[in-house]
Amino acid sequence: MLSYDLVQARRIADNVVCLQQGEVAWCGNAHDLFENHRESVLEPLYGGELL
Repeated sequence: MLSYDLVQARRIADNVVCLQQGEVAWCGNAHDLFENHRESVLEPLYGGELL
């Protein structure tokens, strides 16, 4: 599944791949991403307007 909606991704995904300019910027467990890597991965990719 592909989603640009981070709320949906957080709700239903087991694993997440974040792309930046067609390259994999991060890949791993969704819970780990949203709980432990939010500031280091998501904010640089998607800005401060997160979840």
